[in-house]
Amino acid sequence: MAATGTGDGFYLTAVSADVGPFTVLGGRYALMLSGTWGGGSATLQALMIDNTTYINVATAITADGATIVDLPPGSYKLDVATVTGLLGGLFRVPLGRGA
Repeated sequence: MAATGTGDGFYLTAVSADVGPFTVLGGRYALMLSGTWGGGSATLQALMIDNTTYINVATAITADGATIVDLPPGSYKLDVATVTGLLGGLFRVPLGRGA
């Protein structure tokens, strides 16, 4: 099991538990995941200003796939429930000039 923060997101291989916290600098990101779902889910969550409470910031992923999310700077985690062998990560999507 390996989860590695990149300083602006994360990538992971063979994960079966929560990932994070990790830092996001803010902007547009692709959350791309693949695994053995077994009825489980993976949900991206943001840490609130009380430094204790996490809230969902994207719809839970329940099958192999990807979603695009716009995120403010902050601390995040991936809440993993009943998923094994999770691969993928949260990757910044570069925007062109004027975008």
